[in-house]
Amino acid sequence: MQDRTQTKQAVQTLPDALQKSKGSFQASKKSQRRWSPKNNKILSSYSVYASLSFQMMAVMGIAYWAGSALDQYFLTSPALAFLLVVGAIMLSIYVLIKKITQA
Repeated sequence: MQDRTQTKQAVQTLPDALQKSKGSFQASKKSQRRWSPKNNKILSSYSVYASLSFQMMAVMGIAYWAGSALDQYFLTSPALAFLLVVGAIMLSIYVLIKKITQA
């Protein structure tokens, strides 16, 4: 019998606990909204620069691959691969500087 009365009391207090937890859940949703990348300029700029670094690596990798393929076809020394990689590095630095001055 005592178990049932304790259960009823627990059930009656449950909506109060839900209201309190619901309020804290709404507060946490608001704080998450404040720190989203769309609203936070710093986090957005980090993502732009991170994607830019991956683009730079991809350009240098493609330049090396193309240069080594051209070296195998035309020359025996890796001169074209070296020239294309140096050109890709210069191009990547130019794009990086343009992005930084634009932001």
